[in-house]
Amino acid sequence: MPKSDLMKIKILPEQLINKIAAGEVVERPASIVKELVENSIDAGADQIFVTIKSGGKDFISILDNGSGMDEQNARLAIERHATSKIYTEKDLEQIQTLGFRGEALASIASVAHLELLTCHDEQVGATALSIKGGILEKISKTGFPKGTKITIQNLFFNTPARLKFMKTIPTEFRHIQETILHQALARPHIQFRLTHNQQLVFSLSKGQTLEQRIYQLFGEEFQDTLVSVEHQENYLKYEGFISLPTGSKSSKRWQYLFVNDRFVKCLTVNHAIYDAYRTLLIKNQHPAFFLKIYLDPSEIDVNVHPAKTEIRFRNSQLIHTILVDHLHKALMGASHQRHFGNQLPSYVSQRNVSVLPVQRSLLQEQMEIPIESEPPPAFSPIPSLKSTEPSFTRKTQQTPQPKEKIEPQDKKIEPTPDKTKVEFPDFAHRIKDKQIPPIMGQLNASYIVIEKQEGLVLIDQHAASECTLLKTYQQACRAGNISGESFSVPILLELSPQNAILLEQYLLQFKKMGFQIEPFGKTTYSIHAIPCMLSENKCQETILAILDELALFGKNRRPEEIHKHIQEKVACHSAIQVGEKLSLEDMKKLVMELETNDFFGVSPHGQPVFIEFSYQEVEKRFKRKI
Repeated sequence: MPKSDLMKIKILPEQLINKIAAGEVVERPASIVKELVENSIDAGADQIFVTIKSGGKDFISILDNGSGMDEQNARLAIERHATSKIYTEKDLEQIQTLGFRGEALASIASVAHLELLTCHDEQVGATALSIKGGILEKISKTGFPKGTKITIQNLFFNTPARLKFMKTIPTEFRHIQETILHQALARPHIQFRLTHNQQLVFSLSKGQTLEQRIYQLFGEEFQDTLVSVEHQENYLKYEGFISLPTGSKSSKRWQYLFVNDRFVKCLTVNHAIYDAYRTLLIKNQHPAFFLKIYLDPSEIDVNVHPAKTEIRFRNSQLIHTILVDHLHKALMGASHQRHFGNQLPSYVSQRNVSVLPVQRSLLQEQMEIPIESEPPPAFSPIPSLKSTEPSFTRKTQQTPQPKEKIEPQDKKIEPTPDKTKVEFPDFAHRIKDKQIPPIMGQLNASYIVIEKQEGLVLIDQHAASECTLLKTYQQACRAGNISGESFSVPILLELSPQNAILLEQYLLQFKKMGFQIEPFGKTTYSIHAIPCMLSENKCQETILAILDELALFGKNRRPEEIHKHIQEKVACHSAIQVGEKLSLEDMKKLVMELETNDFFGVSPHGQPVFIEFSYQEVEKRFKRKI
């Protein structure tokens, strides 16, 4: 080999090494927030304040009241592989802290402007360091209370190629919010405060339990659907909450697993939880869970992934068996108690009641609604569509009734089928003009049975109604002629922080689909109008179902795809439901709509709209000779 062709091996410069390491540690602003918040937790902080600007692209600040550092430790903290979490090889088998690689600060400082302000002893004073692109530019002494504040600015200023891969501001901030949410659920005893662009997103008080924190973060999202689970034996301990089969979700967004208070992803545990439900879950439905598992650190490998979000168990089969057995028993016991004992889940505790009158009165002051004398129910701490619905009226084409004829709201009214949610205009004359197949009746309040010359046909009333409404809705959207129903007083919808960010991001798409939704303050939105086919009492669950779907979308999804999913969800929730009894006239209208519209024989979910049984098949079942 000629000498000129020899490849020269060199030791890389420290600055370049840090940038390469930053590629693993700093994927996006949320990665920085995760690493710094973990450092704050490891430092023993019980108050952590996170301030963000422009989704973390321009500014990130993490302030804590942890143990802080002296000047010598502060200087070492910005070096690679410098950590106070482990000292020997044996320590790797007993990891009990969140961070231990010692790369975070060095990697972050190599691709941003980093300022470190930390104090271990207030009498000695605080140390302030300024690092730009991995180079220490300034170090000084200053006054500062015990704790640490780290400020990150101009992320990826010296790596423009990485900057191009950044997503939109709402997307990046959503990842940051999810990161804080993971830590807040893992450690409900710590106070977390998140501010974005000078607006307070949420402030979670310290000293809470997991059940209180779930309810503070998600409100009515899990009203009356979670059940407490716990188990302890020599090998492991677990505690938390899982959803009843009736509270399953259409996506996996609401699945939070913590092992030794670290948010992780683990196929073994996920598989065990699904197995615990066995046949209790409906197809394409997923359980929600907030599960904390504790076991000896030597039984876990947390060093699988640079972000430390994936783990391996030494004895995964044993953990799987324990979880399946005990979670299944808990689910069966809770379901039996729910159906026969009529008790609320344990997470709806009396401790939540004390905050209800304050939150309710604030809302009523804003809307100028008189305060009711009776206390609010124990399961409704956040004003929402359901809690405010009795106080609002909806515009209709009917002549308004005099005030003295309005029934008192506390009077018991027998429920009647809601026939306003599905309308088939201009079909009455078609039924008279065109002969439709004889309708034999309704089977199990779910299927329409009709007779044709070739045999019998079973029509799935929900799928059929969904298809016809979807086609009409799509045609109106394409023509830009979406008729909507307005509210005389807007309905308030209280969302979780994650859903509030999602809704803000897709407000324009909702508007194009016939919704008129406006921010009302913090995570509350006011609904002024909805598509006419959607009933008022289905408004909240429809919007939440749409947001669940949108949460799975990536940046490259086209507007047409987003519109399609919104249309499908609206049609699904507006359609005739399974178990809804129909009059003969309603069945005729639905059959006529199917007869007069071209559509594929499957619903948007891929399910058949109708099934045909020929007379030959029937006669074979009766063993007649054909």
